[in-house]
Amino acid sequence: DKYVVETVDSNVTPNSSDMSDNEGMADESAKEPEDACVLLASLIANFKHDVDENKKISKAIKESKHVSHLRA
Repeated sequence: DKYVVETVDSNVTPNSSDMSDNEGMADESAKEPEDACVLLASLIANFKHDVDENKKISKAIKESKHVSHLRA
């Protein structure tokens, strides 16, 4: 007699309630690097903006000191 035996991956349980949760976790894991890249890009942009603003302020302070020395 011959029997057909269905092979199933031992790591997957058919009809398991966890299967859909695992897929959601995979989606979240895939988004984490994207989110990290977006956050990092935002932080870099903010840092560059702050550096530029500090340069403007520093330049204005130097110019005001120069002008005050000329008046004295």
